Amino acid sequence: MPHALIMSLGSAEAGWAAFDRHAPQSIPPRIYLCDTFSDEKYEALAAARAGAKAVRLDTPPRSRRGGICVPFLRRSDGSWTCTGLRR
Repeated sequence: MPHALIMSLGSAEAGWAAFDRHAPQSIPPRIYLCDTFSDEKYEALAAARAGAKAVRLDTPPRSRRGGICVPFLRRSDGSWTCTGLRR
């Protein structure tokens, strides 16, 4: 799932829905891109609620958020666990 799909449709949710509608079901699992418009942590929660089997976080190290690193994943995992989501 490219960033361009989400950007052209205007929201992550619209991109995920289009991906599900048009990508062959033979492409398992449904892995949703999370970081195009919103904070990765919150977009990943939305993706889980939308039916994602996994999420892709690929924020580069030079971004304003400092990229994906172990402390970020630990903080995010805690937030996701509090909502009842499993790893």
